[in-house]
This record gives sequence, C-alpha cells and structure tokens, in this order.
Amino acid sequence: MSRPVSGRPGSAPAGSTAARRAVRGPAAGGVAEAPRPTRSRVARQAAALGLVLCTVALLIAFPLRTYLAQRDQLRSEQAEEQALRDQLADLQGQAAALQDPDYIKAEARARLQYVMPGDTVYVVQAPEPTVAGSPGTAVVEESSPWYSDLYDTLSTPTG
Repeated sequence: MSRPVSGRPGSAPAGSTAARRAVRGPAAGGVAEAPRPTRSRVARQAAALGLVLCTVALLIAFPLRTYLAQRDQLRSEQAEEQALRDQLADLQGQAAALQDPDYIKAEARARLQYVMPGDTVYVVQAPEPTVAGSPGTAVVEESSPWYSDLYDTLSTPTG
C-alpha cells in the first residue's frame, strides 16, 4: 500500500526515514544531516518564465517566418501581375492599331517597301566596292604583330 506523498517538491514522503529524523531531531537518531540548499522562489519563477518565453518564441518563429516569406512572394506576384497588365494594355493598343487600314498601309510601305499603284519608285544603288591596288585607292601594307614590331625596334641600333 502506498502512502500519500507531500505536495511540495523536494520534500521526502511523510513515512520516510529522513522525514522522521527531521521531526525527531539529531538526538533521536544519531548524526544530523546538513540541510540541502534550496532554490529561492524567485529563481524558480525566473526559470519557469524563461522556459515559457523560449517555448513561445519557438512556437511563433516558424509560422512567422512562413508568413513573411509568403508576404514577400505575394508582393512579387502582384508586381508581376501589374507588369503583365501593362503588357496586355500595350498589346491591346497594337491590336487596335492593326485594325486601322491606314496604319497597315504605312507599315507595309515602311517595312516591306510596298508602293501604291501610280507612285514613282526611285532605287538608289550603292557604288561598287573598290579592289585594293586599283587606281584611286591607297595601298594598305600588311602590318606584322605588335610584338614583332617591338622586337624590331629593340634589335635595330639607332645611331
């Protein structure tokens, strides 16, 4: 059969030898035990508070990190959405311009060099490139690499 245990931490059960010696004193049982140093109540409360704060910090840290990452991702997605909306507006403007026959005619003339019936076409031809050594062109002598030019200047005595 078990005996009731005292509710205070660090105390011996009521029926134990140490409890009986404490009640009787040193004269009754022989050698007196040195009293154990006990923590103060404030130190226990500070330790418990520290433990609670650490637990709360750990419980909040991971969801908070996830929340902040998701918030940053949401901002970047919103910026990308805005950029896509701007691009859509530009493309819709281009599509509207392509519905205009005058715009299409202007683009065909500019890009494809199309002309309307009755227009006079002038073709400008560039002159033929000249061949080296023919009259009217300067003769370009082939130069050697820079390091051979440097060697030649160093090896030839100047006098």
